[in-house]
Amino acid sequence: MQTTIPYPSPFITSWLVGDECRDLMQSEILRALALWKLTAAAHARTGRELGSARTSVRIGGVHGDRYVAELLVGGADSAAPYTLSDQFGAFRRARHFQAPARDLNKVLDLMAAAT
Repeated sequence: MQTTIPYPSPFITSWLVGDECRDLMQSEILRALALWKLTAAAHARTGRELGSARTSVRIGGVHGDRYVAELLVGGADSAAPYTLSDQFGAFRRARHFQAPARDLNKVLDLMAAAT
């Protein structure tokens, strides 16, 4: 007996845009936000840096066929525009480089280790 498995899977296709996936992405991005705040609090210059983080869950992906979650930190329009240089490093004055904090990478490592 030969079985044909449909591609793409109708179950997976519908799950990726369903309520269960959205709720899962929302809970995971809030967990990532909490971990980032704990990690960044060790060296944050002000509370504005921690308050500059925001999350979103929306339909996205390469083909716009699934929920994606974003954790955005700092930015030119935030209350703490220096957050990006803190996360990724920056040159300050001649021959002085501010090393990146890499807190977002630490959060990804913590979340991967917990699974």
